Amino acid sequence: MSNKMFSKFKPSIIINYFYITLNSYKLIVVYFLLGLLFSHSLIAQTSPIDSLKNVLKVEKEDTNKVNSLNRLAKEFLNISEYDTVRYYAVQAKNIAENIKFKKGIANAYNLMGIAYLDQGNNTEALKNIFISLKINEEIGNKKGIANAYTNIGILYDFQGNFPEALKNHFASLKISEGLGNKKNILGSYTNIGSVYSNLHNYSEAQKYILLALKIAEEINDKASLARSYCNLGINYENQGNHLNALEMLFSGLKISKEIGEKRGVANIYSNIGNVYALQKNYKEAMQNILEAIKIDTAIGDLLDISHCYINIGSILIEQQNYLSAIDYLNKGLQIAQVVGNKAGIKVSYDGLYKAYKSLGNWQLAFENYKLYSDMKDSLFNEDKSEEIGRIEAKAEFDKQQAITDAQHQNEVKLVEQEATLKQLKTEKEKSLLQYAFIGSLLALLFLSLLGYLLFKQKQTQSENAKIVLENKLLRTQMDPHFIFNSLGSIQAMIVEENYHAALMYLGEFSNLLRMTLQNSFQVQVKLNDEVKFLNHYLSLEKLRLNEKLNIKIEKDEMLDNIKVPPMIIQPIIENAIKHGIMHKTEGMGNVSIEFKMDEPKENIICTVEDNGVGRTKSKELNIWRKKDYDSKGIEITTSRINMLNHDRKENLYGINIVDLYDDQKKSLGTKVEIKFPIIYS
Repeated sequence: MSNKMFSKFKPSIIINYFYITLNSYKLIVVYFLLGLLFSHSLIAQTSPIDSLKNVLKVEKEDTNKVNSLNRLAKEFLNISEYDTVRYYAVQAKNIAENIKFKKGIANAYNLMGIAYLDQGNNTEALKNIFISLKINEEIGNKKGIANAYTNIGILYDFQGNFPEALKNHFASLKISEGLGNKKNILGSYTNIGSVYSNLHNYSEAQKYILLALKIAEEINDKASLARSYCNLGINYENQGNHLNALEMLFSGLKISKEIGEKRGVANIYSNIGNVYALQKNYKEAMQNILEAIKIDTAIGDLLDISHCYINIGSILIEQQNYLSAIDYLNKGLQIAQVVGNKAGIKVSYDGLYKAYKSLGNWQLAFENYKLYSDMKDSLFNEDKSEEIGRIEAKAEFDKQQAITDAQHQNEVKLVEQEATLKQLKTEKEKSLLQYAFIGSLLALLFLSLLGYLLFKQKQTQSENAKIVLENKLLRTQMDPHFIFNSLGSIQAMIVEENYHAALMYLGEFSNLLRMTLQNSFQVQVKLNDEVKFLNHYLSLEKLRLNEKLNIKIEKDEMLDNIKVPPMIIQPIIENAIKHGIMHKTEGMGNVSIEFKMDEPKENIICTVEDNGVGRTKSKELNIWRKKDYDSKGIEITTSRINMLNHDRKENLYGINIVDLYDDQKKSLGTKVEIKFPIIYS
């Protein structure tokens, strides 16, 4: 579709209930920064609500009563009775303030903030959640701090303030990782994925969705599992992969229905409708979106209703029903303005502009386009993009700094412990004999440690010398291997009495031999010199094959001074010619060699591609051909790469062989890719 559709990514609001058993915790999930996913039916909630009311009748005004009031407020939050939520939360706050129970106060403010957030009152929501954050910071309650950061991040995401949203979600994630709280980590992953989805960075969004999905499966959290499937479907939808999007959304719908989460069902119906609309299956699209509206109306989810109205308006524009489209878009716009949903306001203005333009009402079209443009600029700009980069970098820095701080604290503790022990020993060890004994022991330990360090140093030097020696041996194996093949070619020309070609071949061979001898003493050579060496070698091969070989070498000039291991590419080219090109029965043989940097600009990729018969056919032919020696080129090259990667944390050098086929599985040749790290001369 050319018109914009809403896909409602589902983040996670976190409510922390203090002094309650672990089994009573529930992760409250919202749709597109608002609707609560974890909602049971009113009938299902009657029993716990009545039980809590009965408990309150007999409880004194102490911490237990504060906890019970907050739990009761939470139960009404699950069924979206927000005035009742605030009624019980205010009672909890008042009692907690009288008895100076700060955790109870923080929890009550958090509940009131989420109730306001669910109703779209962002100002009051932010005010109450910030109060909760401040109190939790005063009492050092890390879990409460993490939950407040999460809810603040969701609110900023909802307002389109993506840098602040990411900042708060990463702060929450850092604390939750330190606490090892998997449920809160799952929520942070979901929320970070939501922000990246809104920023259209779908690869990053998918990374965090899959992390959330993995944890949801580990802890068997079906509500979060359904949410993750839905979010994965939305991410596929945003990338135009409609089949995978529907598969994921229907998986999430099935789980949401099983656990009776009405908001989850409504949200997924709406997103399924969006996918069908993008496929231009407008009948299925309207049916699913109307089903979502029916459920949203019953549970009072204004934000979802706004999204659905706007999406119906977008579908009607595609069907050229502009008057009805304007009606639905205006309804969606009014609700979006009430709840402060800037993204919804932007999409509504865009749809109204297109509808009025199609009707020829240029004045209203221009007015709505101007409003759309202003809203688009307010949601995101280049300064925010740069700020996001700083936030991501700071989050990683803070994570590493936390590790360093923990190590430093451990070192300080060890030093303090050692100082204490030494002081105790000084006080107790008063005799000369004791001092002598300790001195002897320390000397013995020092000598043992010194001996061990010297042994390890010698062992390391020995291993390094062995690596260097093996690497030299591998490179020197290449020299006789190549020389033998070249002399064999000259011998063949003399036998065929092609003396002119043999003389030319011998001249090129002498140049090549000189370069081979020069390079044999080098660990690394300039790429430009290696290419010259390859040109000499390929000139010999063209002469030997009577010019029935096309060669193409492509290289950026900026790579001339990059260093690579010598004679590591030639065996690959030789293999392509001998086992691929020479078996061709018709047509010219083509070998292309390309040197380029990869995307992160951290490595050079050398690609050698031929149009020979392919590895499978070559093996079949070689069964019937008697050979006097085995080809060692690929084997030696692979061994050299393994040696170059020895004792490295990651493989800086690599080789990858790909068999090329057409649609009928007929071989088109072979492609070999060699990876080198960028080393400047």
